Formats: sequence, structure tokens, C-alpha cells
Amino acid sequence: MKSLITFLIAMIVATPDYKPNMKEGLIIIGDSRTRDMEEVTKGISHEHVFFIAEDGQGYQWFVNKAQGKANDIIRSHGEIENWIILINLGINDIMNLSSYKKEYIRLHKEEWRGHHIYVTAVNPVVPELCTSVSNFNIYQFNEKMEEIEEAGIPFINITFFVEEHMNTKDGLHFDGETSIKIYEKYLKNIEELERKMHVEIE
Repeated sequence: MKSLITFLIAMIVATPDYKPNMKEGLIIIGDSRTRDMEEVTKGISHEHVFFIAEDGQGYQWFVNKAQGKANDIIRSHGEIENWIILINLGINDIMNLSSYKKEYIRLHKEEWRGHHIYVTAVNPVVPELCTSVSNFNIYQFNEKMEEIEEAGIPFINITFFVEEHMNTKDGLHFDGETSIKIYEKYLKNIEELERKMHVEIE
């Protein structure tokens, strides 16, 4: 039986003629960019894909609300044995870099131990249109965040891909086509990392 991630990638092109592994679930946590992604992927999603996203949010929201929502989802779906949790935060509060890193590592070692946590790089902005954050600061944030791989947490960085495919009206939020491309790129990265992980275990 094919994985949920492989099924979702296939859904972007056409409806697959098979069902995914029903013991797998995907939780995607993020801010307004992730909320936009949720909206444009509704028709190519699956009942075991869960988005937790709110506009303008960051570290405090992640700790005080998003984690609890994720835990509720996990508890209410006992049929799912393998959880993948994709976290896409930081654009609204890059100054909280250290707090993010510490919390991700804590979750990896404690509360979400046994789940597959993936952290994404903060994607770039168009500086002429968006002045709330600079790409220089974003790239510095990503460079430091990548250090979480030393703790065993995979870091997915597709910033160069986004730069090449980015369409935006306000310099910060992506149009639907771009959001789907980013979603697909994340899934393909996860698929590759999951496959590599299984090979290493075997």
C-alpha cells in the first residue's frame, strides 16, 4: 500500500486509482501562508490531512494553541499510527529563533517523540512590496534554524525553488498556483526523507 504522502503528490495531478495507507496522518502547522495553502488544496487533499493555521501567528500561538490542537487531532484519531507533523512558522516573529529551536527539540524528545517532525525554512518575500521583514533576516533565520538537524529533526529548505516560482500581490502571500507548487515540493521532500529513513532502519 502506498504512503499517504505519495497519494497526496499523485492527487495534485489526477485522482489516483488506489487508496493510501490509512494508518498515516499529516498535520501542517503554520500562519497565513499555510492557511492560504489549506484553501487551495482542499480539492486535492485527504481526510487524514489536517491544517492548523492562523493569520499573523508565531511562537506564542504555536506553544499556547497549535500544539494543543495537534494533540487533540492525534488523540481523536486512534486509527492513525504514524504521524508526520510539518511546521512552517517564523515569518511573523523571526526574533524568536532560539525559542522555536528549543521548543522543536523539546517536542522531538518528549511530547511528540515517535512522530516524524519536519521544520521548513521561512520562504522569501518580495522586498519592493513587503517591508515588514527582510530577506537578509529570513536567510539568517533559516541558516540558524537548520542547526536543528543536529538534534535529529529534518529541515526542509526550498527557498531557491520559491524564488523561481513565486507569484504574489503583496510580496508576502503567494497566489494559489504558487501555494500548490510549494505544497507539492514539501510533500516530495518529505517522501524522499521518509524513504531514506526507512532504508536506514532496514
